[in-house]
Amino acid sequence: MADSTYQPATEQDVFAAFNFEPKKPDNVPPADGGTPPAGAPPSAPPADGTPPATDPVKPPVTKPGEGDEGGDDPKAKADADAAAAAKAQEESKASQRFAEMRIQLKNYESLMGEIATVLGVTDVKDSEAVRLALQDKVLQAQAKSTGVPEEILRQNKLNAERLNQLESRDIEAEAYAGFQKVKDNYKLSDKDISEFANQLHNVNKNPFATRMDLLTEYRNMNHESIIKKATDEAIKAEQARADKANNHSTVPNTKQGGDGGSTSQVNTVKDLDALLAKM
Repeated sequence: MADSTYQPATEQDVFAAFNFEPKKPDNVPPADGGTPPAGAPPSAPPADGTPPATDPVKPPVTKPGEGDEGGDDPKAKADADAAAAAKAQEESKASQRFAEMRIQLKNYESLMGEIATVLGVTDVKDSEAVRLALQDKVLQAQAKSTGVPEEILRQNKLNAERLNQLESRDIEAEAYAGFQKVKDNYKLSDKDISEFANQLHNVNKNPFATRMDLLTEYRNMNHESIIKKATDEAIKAEQARADKANNHSTVPNTKQGGDGGSTSQVNTVKDLDALLAKM
């Protein structure tokens, strides 16, 4: 038996009675859950509260060496560890050397203190007083061994020290004069003289401690530059002389053939000597 309960007609029943199919709105997704038409606005969430389906989100790509420590380059890490170990070893060696120097200095101070005590010096930290007292002891020992009175030995020592001081001053004065002579002779600047002094220092030559001919030293160390500079100056002077002669000459050049106005060429030292002899 059919259910006799009354049910009101729905909108679909009315459409079916008149064989009419209503047009679906554009914003309603297909019933089969397919892709909505292009340009359609997003559909509203279902009435039951279920969140709309979303596309799965791709996880971020992590490059090697980023994020966790497991991506570090093993070779780079090994190199860094080796460098750190080498640095620590060098620092350890430096600390050991400093420790040895401190021990040696302490031993030296202890020895000097003992010597000062033996010599009768009250202030063991006064190195000059210790030196003079030790010098006296040495002179006494020399006088005893040679039979020469101590006062004569002392005077001879003072004279020798004065002579050394005078000789040092003479050598220093000669060095200053030598540098000035080099500067004037070769028309050098202060910078050139400074470079020459560095050249001497690089070969362990000190004109302020040992007598030397600085003109000869400069020629030996800068022979090529001296020749080049002299050649350039000679060419320039000859060119200037020729230009001056051409500007003041009123007689035309009657020489036939060749280039009568050309200047002499300097290519060798012999050419330079011949050119300088004409000047």
